[in-house]
Amino acid sequence: MRSLKTYVPIEKWSDVMDRADKAGLSVSKYLTALIDRDELDAEGRPAWAASPLNSPDSGVLPGLETSAA
Repeated sequence: MRSLKTYVPIEKWSDVMDRADKAGLSVSKYLTALIDRDELDAEGRPAWAASPLNSPDSGVLPGLETSAA
C-alpha cells in the first residue's frame, strides 16, 4: 500500500473527516471508496473531466467554479 500526502483547505478536511465518520470508515478507506467508485470514460479518464485537464479547452473541476460577483 502507498502513502498519500495532500493539502486541502481546513474546512474541506473537516468535511472529509465528517463524511468518513458518518460512513463508518477511516479517511483512508473513505478516499479509497471514492476512487473505486469513480466512473471512467473510454480513455480511462474520470467521467467528470470532460477533457484532459491540461488542454486549453479544459473546464473547471466540479466544486471549483467561481461565482460571478
